[in-house]
Amino acid sequence: MSRIAITRHMLTLSLLAALWPLSGRGDSADEIRARNLKLVAELRAALPASVLNDPNVLVLPGLVANRTRKTVRFYAESTGIGEAEPVEFFIIAHNSGHDYEALAVSFAMPSDIHRAMEFVGLPAGTPVDPKNLRMWPRGERVLIDFSWPVPATKLKKPKQIPVEHFIMDGRTQKPMKQEGFLFVGSRMSPSLTDSNEMVYAADKIAPNSIAANYNEPTTVFDLTRRGSKSEQYNHLSSNPEYSIARGSLIEVLIRPKYTDGRAHIEDLRLTVTAAERGGVLYSLKGASKRTLLTDGSLPALLATFEELAVADKDLYVTLTIGPAVALAQTRKVCAALTAIEGPDGIRMEPPPDGQLYYQAFVPNPEFRERAKRFTQPWELHIAHNGKNISGRLVRIEERRDEEPQWQETSYPARTAAELAKTLVRVSAEQRAAGAFIPPAMVVYVPGDVTHAAFMDLIAEARKTHPLIHVFVPD
Repeated sequence: MSRIAITRHMLTLSLLAALWPLSGRGDSADEIRARNLKLVAELRAALPASVLNDPNVLVLPGLVANRTRKTVRFYAESTGIGEAEPVEFFIIAHNSGHDYEALAVSFAMPSDIHRAMEFVGLPAGTPVDPKNLRMWPRGERVLIDFSWPVPATKLKKPKQIPVEHFIMDGRTQKPMKQEGFLFVGSRMSPSLTDSNEMVYAADKIAPNSIAANYNEPTTVFDLTRRGSKSEQYNHLSSNPEYSIARGSLIEVLIRPKYTDGRAHIEDLRLTVTAAERGGVLYSLKGASKRTLLTDGSLPALLATFEELAVADKDLYVTLTIGPAVALAQTRKVCAALTAIEGPDGIRMEPPPDGQLYYQAFVPNPEFRERAKRFTQPWELHIAHNGKNISGRLVRIEERRDEEPQWQETSYPARTAAELAKTLVRVSAEQRAAGAFIPPAMVVYVPGDVTHAAFMDLIAEARKTHPLIHVFVPD
């Protein structure tokens, strides 16, 4: 844009600011929204032709993206959320209805923001999906700021503040640290009105989140770490130090953390194989199958992870356990990975086909004892005669104030087919009788059983009972 065009554009914005009435405290939400929508339209109309005709600029309703500068800017309205009120969303879509727990309402559609991010060069990642064992949000890092007043004038210079600073963390009594966000990209989901129609979830499905302060499965931008809704709700509230009056127009600025094209994500494939003289060996490959570690020890693996983490990378690890690895060793491997999983460590990916999610081998120890379980899933007791394995499936019924407290009904589970058929048949009988057995299994298995033998036995059962907790003797 030429200097003359910039000057003319700024004069237009100044004129709009001078003519635009301030929001009155008595104005209704609909009146404020209508006024802001009109202002956004006028700001769009004031864009010079040099911007509109620039192939490196994308202009969408309420939004301007610049590929050269790698910026996405869009307009939003401050909700004026009350002091110290719980906050679940930084930004929501205008059709969300969650204004009471959000900082701002966007005038750009979530799908348009997604499109703009890809226009400036950032690929979408993947939101959390616990059902499919994606426990970590995945995406490239971006920074998000609020800038106001809009439009700015010589007398009213804009403030630009990271959105995290608008939220106070009760655990530290300080504003949230600016860690940025991950561009996960909201998923495509069946429409709530027509299951045959696929829609961009953040556009059409509540809570219509653009940026949330917990791991929301349908959001466009997620936290850089794990954070459950219940945990965050109890600790995060609006920061009284940073308050934008209700109905104020805000410009939201989003830009990549790395502007030089570097990727923040490091995809790693970790393979664990049985060593000839006992124990295990670790092999690690990076992007494009680049070998980082071959047949190494656990200390060598941890050192490799440390080198990558120091390079300011988010390490996403896909684990494969070799067929000959004993379950006692499998448990030790998974316990070691559990110790280093975290926002500053590794982030475990969903398992590949034929594998369990690694935490199945390091379950909550309380699940071992029936009295400490919230409900009673199936129990699978596996025996090993040194050559073959077989199972015994047990249904547990609690009998309060009676002896014995637990009534057991056993079923043979000598093969994968027998195990799967029994689970389906008896579960259906229990449902018909008004009882419920959760789709889970607590498994007790000797440590010398190989990973391959164990997975072969439970292969069919996993289709109906995917939640598996494996207990190996210490």
